Amino acid sequence: MNAALLTANYSGTLTDVPTELMPQFAVGQTVTGSYTFESTTTARAGSTSSAAFFDALTNASYSAGTYTATTTGAPEIQVDNDVAGNDRYGVVSSVPNGLSGADVNGIPLLFASLRLDDSTGTVFSNALVLPTMIDLNDFDSNEFILFFGAFEADTFVVSGELTSFEITGPAVVPEPSSFFLASIGMVGLAVAGYRRRRARNP
Repeated sequence: MNAALLTANYSGTLTDVPTELMPQFAVGQTVTGSYTFESTTTARAGSTSSAAFFDALTNASYSAGTYTATTTGAPEIQVDNDVAGNDRYGVVSSVPNGLSGADVNGIPLLFASLRLDDSTGTVFSNALVLPTMIDLNDFDSNEFILFFGAFEADTFVVSGELTSFEITGPAVVPEPSSFFLASIGMVGLAVAGYRRRRARNP
């Protein structure tokens, strides 16, 4: 159902850039992005109330400065509930699962992610429930991350902090039955008005 699709939009600022990825990235550049996910997705097999993974993403974009990485349908959303006293909400897209972005200084993109952590372990009560509302104020750390390099080799991390995050849903579209009932009502009003005019002007 389309009504179950929700979209998250976020923004922030880059705070850490390795020299290997300059000048494409620089500290202070604006971070923006969004992702759409199916809110009724059930947790992946093997998930528990403490740690769950949801293959819920339908698309995602991760931008820093003029650089953008995008994906369609790449997993995943991670939810941790009181794991070692910590709650976590994470969104991860990887190149093997469809993420695409240009090499930087000859170094390929590996994956992109968002990670929100709450060291009090009080944000979530059940990791098996996919969150549909997120408040940055509930977390004491948050990160935007782009990983470049090669698996089992050197990696270079561009990271930033989020300053805004909002999840919104699509406009509510009335069911066909609602349209039908509304149409009947309008027709009824029109007929009643016509009859009143006829009665006044026989």
